[in-house]
Amino acid sequence: YCPRDFGKHFGVKTRKSLTRAGLFTEDGTPRFADCLVFPLRDLEGRIVSLYGYSLRPAADPLGHPVTLPGARGVYGLRIDEGDRAFLAASVFDALSLHALGVPSVLAMQGVNGFTADHLAWLKHHGYREVVLCLKGDAAGREAAARLHVRLKEEGYRMHGVDLPDGEDVNSFFSTAK
Repeated sequence: YCPRDFGKHFGVKTRKSLTRAGLFTEDGTPRFADCLVFPLRDLEGRIVSLYGYSLRPAADPLGHPVTLPGARGVYGLRIDEGDRAFLAASVFDALSLHALGVPSVLAMQGVNGFTADHLAWLKHHGYREVVLCLKGDAAGREAAARLHVRLKEEGYRMHGVDLPDGEDVNSFFSTAK
């Protein structure tokens, strides 16, 4: 978690360096203020960027994602050597699947957030099968259809989880209902 007062004790030189790195906005606000922050890693496991999920009140009561400019890398969880990976729309959806016992999960940055880094991660770990777990709405279904075709062309066996209208993995499996 990044508190709103992150960096208040930093000197001018450090704040300038952190601003160049994208951790502070030009007006001096911490980019990830009031966010849960997750590392995005490259294929060697090095942290190459950050993904934040804002807990500040916003138009969307569930918060919203915050990323560094030019974010790259992925948030993936892998605890076995199987050939099946689940692809979720967000870090929270990936964490929900992982909590349910799914051993290999890859988080996109939104339903349209599949990047070359995600494809490289799937290939690097030798997956042959991908299960799409995207939101049960028009955007999620359209993205799933596009990804199904794209990944099938890359040689993956494709499956999808059809969630009810308006539900994502996290909301569907939440015990808070």
